[in-house]
Amino acid sequence: MNYNEFVFYDEDRDIVIKEISIHNDFIDWVGEQLNAEEDLYYQVPTITPVPVPEDNMRCRHQKPNFKGIDYCGMSLINEYGMPMLEKMFLQWIACLENLEEATYYPFLADLTEKQLAQVSPADLVSLKEVFFEKEDVLKRLRLCLTCTQLLTLPHVVVCYYGL
Repeated sequence: MNYNEFVFYDEDRDIVIKEISIHNDFIDWVGEQLNAEEDLYYQVPTITPVPVPEDNMRCRHQKPNFKGIDYCGMSLINEYGMPMLEKMFLQWIACLENLEEATYYPFLADLTEKQLAQVSPADLVSLKEVFFEKEDVLKRLRLCLTCTQLLTLPHVVVCYYGL
């Protein structure tokens, strides 16, 4: 399974506070539910590419130079991006709460009953290998939302690692 990581990091103590994995198929699903103008994933102020720390350079007060989280790379979010990051997690939670299925299979979601009946048992097993569990993702998103409060501290940043 492919995951994207939100790593809450204390620059002063040089430690990871919390690392939270979000299933990539969920992020893709949100992108299908919202258009690019609505999806706050593309609005969060970030520092991209992330600079290599030299001479104790810290990123916590650096002004963002990019709008949006890098889907396939690394983005850094500091106090400037915290309000939008918090709104993004709230948006994702609201989106997911509207999903009826407890387990979502992206490769099966758009198949009609007729199409599904034509899928071989072996193919069905393969198509069901990619999924996310609604309650698990909700738990992780709520934890991310709680952790965004750490960004009000002057020494905490979030490193996002995409695919």
